[in-house]
Amino acid sequence: MQSAKLEHYHSRLLAERDQLIHEMDRIRDSIPEEVHPPGEHETAPSEGLEADVSLATSESQRLRDIEAALERIKARTFGKCANCGREISEARLRAVPSALHCATCEKSAGAI
Repeated sequence: MQSAKLEHYHSRLLAERDQLIHEMDRIRDSIPEEVHPPGEHETAPSEGLEADVSLATSESQRLRDIEAALERIKARTFGKCANCGREISEARLRAVPSALHCATCEKSAGAI
C-alpha cells in the first residue's frame, strides 16, 4: 500500500481510537462505584448499567481492533488479509479501517 494511503488510515485510526477512549471514559464515569437498591422514591443507580457495560465491552473490542490495525501499519502488513494474504479492498478499508480479513474470508467465516 502506498505511503499516502497508509498515512491516511493511520490518522483515521488514531482519531477513532481517541474518540473511543473518550467514550469509554464517559461510560466508566457514568457507572456508580456502588450499585445498591433504591429507596422508595429513588432511581436505581443500576438502571442502564447493563447497557453501559455491554457498550463498554463492545468499545473495548473495537479499541483492540484499532490498536492491532495500527500495529499492522507499523509492520507494513496493513491492508493484507490475515487469512489469504490478498489485498483488502479499498472499499472495505474505507468502511472498516481496522479490518483484518478481506470480504471473501470474512464471509467464509460467517462474520458478515
